[in-house]
Amino acid sequence: MNKTLKIAVAGGKGGTGKTLVATNLFYVIKEEGGKVELIDCDAEEPNAGLFFSGNLIHHSDVMLKVPEINTSLCVYCGKCKEYCNYNAILMIGFSTYIKVIEELCHGCGACSVACDYLAITEKDRKIGEVNQYQ
Repeated sequence: MNKTLKIAVAGGKGGTGKTLVATNLFYVIKEEGGKVELIDCDAEEPNAGLFFSGNLIHHSDVMLKVPEINTSLCVYCGKCKEYCNYNAILMIGFSTYIKVIEELCHGCGACSVACDYLAITEKDRKIGEVNQYQ
């Protein structure tokens, strides 16, 4: 009886050995002739690929839509900043300074919905990549 088994090595704190366990399980199962795939879903440091050689067969960038503010249309009302749950829009007092802090943005689009003046459009920001090896 062929049974598909899925093993996930997950955890929280970095440096606890998750990659060590996952790569070694992959290696042992592969050496024993098992059909196995290793998927490194680490959002910050996906480095399981450093331990194996293979041919890159597919690459794609992972993009996130982030706001871009057209300052010629913006009236600096602050509504977009008020709607942003992640404090990704910076406005200084009652000045005409407004900036999107892309690293804090989650791409939810609330600021675009909040803007009554159509001053906010969206652009792509690369947040990662997916590589497939064989």
